This record gives sequence, structure tokens and C-alpha cells, in this order.
Amino acid sequence: MLNKLCNDFSITNRTDGTKRLSEAKLCEIVGVSQQYRQSLCRRELIQPAGRGGCARTDAIELAAIERLTHHLSPNEVGVAWGQLRGQLRKTLPGGQLDVVFDRALGTATIARTDADLRAAVISGRAVLVVELGPRLQEVLDAFNRWTSAATATTETVARGGRRSHSA
Repeated sequence: MLNKLCNDFSITNRTDGTKRLSEAKLCEIVGVSQQYRQSLCRRELIQPAGRGGCARTDAIELAAIERLTHHLSPNEVGVAWGQLRGQLRKTLPGGQLDVVFDRALGTATIARTDADLRAAVISGRAVLVVELGPRLQEVLDAFNRWTSAATATTETVARGGRRSHSA
């Protein structure tokens, strides 16, 4: 059964230790189509998948944009993402991670604590708060499960072990 789920084309371990998933598997985890992900690449919101597949950063970015599109207009997503992308690359998901988008000014702020959130929303202008933390953690947990399963399967085969095939 594991062979059906984790084949050599869906998951790769690079020689530098970076674990990667295929674009198809990442899209399945996030719940979007590959066509949608590729449209984000054409709009230059995210990078195309590399030859070795998609890394953890790609998973975080795709999940964040997917969540933002549920709450913001396409133009607002582009404005917000231009500000958030660099910040999210430096931030580890987990715990509170909210985005506060000020619709009038077009500013996007990451709030990691209740105090940060309060400071961001008391402007008197219309703001939208998008909770990202739990979703990003869920996607990263799935990413880690799939890459760990592939690593275990690859190591078993490398040691001369057998792959089991289910009927």
C-alpha cells in the first residue's frame, strides 16, 4: 500500500538533505489543483516547482495563499502577499499566526500574540483578520509525514529490504 502512496516520483530526498514532494502531492495536501498552483506561478506569487519537487517553504506559501484567497479579493491577495512572503519565510508556523489586512491602506501585518493582534486591529479602519497558524501547521505536519514515509521506504530498499505489495 505504501508503494501506491509513496512512489519515487512523488517524493524525493535531495543530497543536501532537503526533503521534497512532487507538485501533485503538495497540491493534494493543500487541496488545490496543479493548474491553480501553476497559475500562481504565472502571476509570480510563488516559484515553479524545481526539478526535485516542492520543499517545506513551497508548502507554507501555497497553504497561506490558499487561505488568503478565501477572505481577500484577488487584488488584495497580491497586495498582501507582496508584504507577507518574506516575513513568512522567516517565521516558523505553530501557535498563533494571524494576518491583519487593512483594506484602506493595503497593509498586511503578521500577529503572533494577542497584543500584536490588538495593536493591528485598533486602527479604526476596516481590517480583516485571517487565521493562518493552524492551517499552516496542518499542511507542514502532512508534508513531514509524507517525506518521512518516503525516507523510511528508501532506506529499507537501500539496505536490501523488500517492498511489500498489497493486493
